Amino acid sequence: MNSSLAATVFLPLIGILAILLPRPTQEINTSLSVGPWRRIAAVNIDFVVIICCTAPFAFILLLLEWHATGEFVWSFHRTYSRGTDIISFIGLVLIFVLTFYYFYKQAKIQRATAGQFIMGYKIIPEIGAFSDPDYMVRTRGAAIAYCIWPIGFLEIRNRTEDVFSWDKKSYTQAVRVQ
Repeated sequence: MNSSLAATVFLPLIGILAILLPRPTQEINTSLSVGPWRRIAAVNIDFVVIICCTAPFAFILLLLEWHATGEFVWSFHRTYSRGTDIISFIGLVLIFVLTFYYFYKQAKIQRATAGQFIMGYKIIPEIGAFSDPDYMVRTRGAAIAYCIWPIGFLEIRNRTEDVFSWDKKSYTQAVRVQ
């Protein structure tokens, strides 16, 4: 939860700028490997950007609780539900949908996410693939892998190639850019 009103105002601006600012054109370099740790760092940077964009939602929840109790506090705990909790549920579902769309849309337009840009790679259609890329399959597979990250660490522990299962199934690949 944010500890200041200023953070609630400025974090979304920073997040939106990170998402919308144009990226300079970069050359693809297939001689360099992306590597699993670079990809893990990028997705975590992207989640920081998403958290920045969704910070005002937490403030809205605090305002709803303030309206119900008459006391404004930065954090609260209760063991019962209120009618306004549906707003929290709808907001959380919306955040999940928008997060999925963020990763899907960036891959589909072949634009690096903020994290990918910082880490120096992007997602492109697989070179020499027999099918068009399926970015929905890619995003869904990557999301599932992120949710079960302990198993994902077992998969990447002894990895020698730069391709994950969702890359293969979606006919996409991660390539370094400079």
